[in-house]
Amino acid sequence: MNNKAKFLALFCLGLSLSVIGIFVFTDTGNRIYCAINDNPLTCQVYRDVDSRGILIKFKQSVTIEQIIQNTGIQKSLIITLPNELAKRNIYLINDSNLEKYNQNTWLSENTEYMEPNYIVKSASSKRLVNNRFTPPNDEYYPRQWNFKSEGINVEKLWKFTNGKNITIAIIDSGINFGNDLDERRFVRGLKYDFNTYKSEVIRTAGDSEDEEDQIHGTHIAAIIAQTTYNRLGASGIANQSNLMPIKVLYYDDEYDDEYDNEKGALIGDTILITAAIYQAIQANVDIINLSLATNGSTQLKNAIQEAISKDIIVVAAAGNDRSEKGAAYPARYEKVIGIGAHTIFGQKAVYSNHGQGVDFFAPGGFVPDGGCQKESTAVQGIV
Repeated sequence: MNNKAKFLALFCLGLSLSVIGIFVFTDTGNRIYCAINDNPLTCQVYRDVDSRGILIKFKQSVTIEQIIQNTGIQKSLIITLPNELAKRNIYLINDSNLEKYNQNTWLSENTEYMEPNYIVKSASSKRLVNNRFTPPNDEYYPRQWNFKSEGINVEKLWKFTNGKNITIAIIDSGINFGNDLDERRFVRGLKYDFNTYKSEVIRTAGDSEDEEDQIHGTHIAAIIAQTTYNRLGASGIANQSNLMPIKVLYYDDEYDDEYDNEKGALIGDTILITAAIYQAIQANVDIINLSLATNGSTQLKNAIQEAISKDIIVVAAAGNDRSEKGAAYPARYEKVIGIGAHTIFGQKAVYSNHGQGVDFFAPGGFVPDGGCQKESTAVQGIV
């Protein structure tokens, strides 16, 4: 794959992501986007985010026996992590009192960082004939105004690329393929257990018990690679790309986020997201898609930097917080492409973050309705 094709495929993918319009938090309260090592004068106030224990990155020579001997941490509090993290000497401590560990001198001398294991929330076939474009015959293609907007104008891009020979890791809630998501477009992926952090190899992460979870991930997969030129449904923006599903988000109907009006959310944590990124790196994907958001995390930042160092493009949701102070993490990290949303009229969508870390604006979830603008998840579902 040459650089031009890779860039054009990236542009198609990146500008499609904000169409979903359900990336993450919807409140307008104070927030904290700061990673531990960020400059406190430049990082953004975001909000308090729940966590699941404390992540500690020990120096590589430190053993678990030394940890127990010098810290007094009980072995029963040390949680076994996926190998992607364990081999980097990262441990999860089943405790919430980070201040106690920050005051331990031995820990200060033998660790690289200590931080909360933050909860992560979901951010709520082309033909070429002599370089001429034939519009898709899919039923809802005429209603896909986002493809024809000035920001994307995807029909011109399709003359050069439709994502062929590009593999995209979708780190999300899993994917359920149907008659408009071609099974042949999927490569082997992974499904992480929310409680044990153990992983299993899957094809699409699709099974009946996870059906409610998978709506978000399937939605993203369809926007990117929905089967095109088959007279069904809508068209995919990079419809010849290959998808690697990595399931890390699960629906918790009892999760109570004080910033949301209702209980329930698709959630994971930074351990799951980081392990998934390392798996995507190992699989030599071309693009990593992260339609999710959380607080800044040293561990997450390190994984993303490693992906970027290996020439993997990382695209993330800017966030739907109505914030003028910039994108959420991980979109806010350097060299991650953060995508905000604009309306059918080319104006910034009222719910979209903008400012630092927002690199592009793409068509979002507002469509005209009786002369007004109205947010419509139904239309988002077909674009």
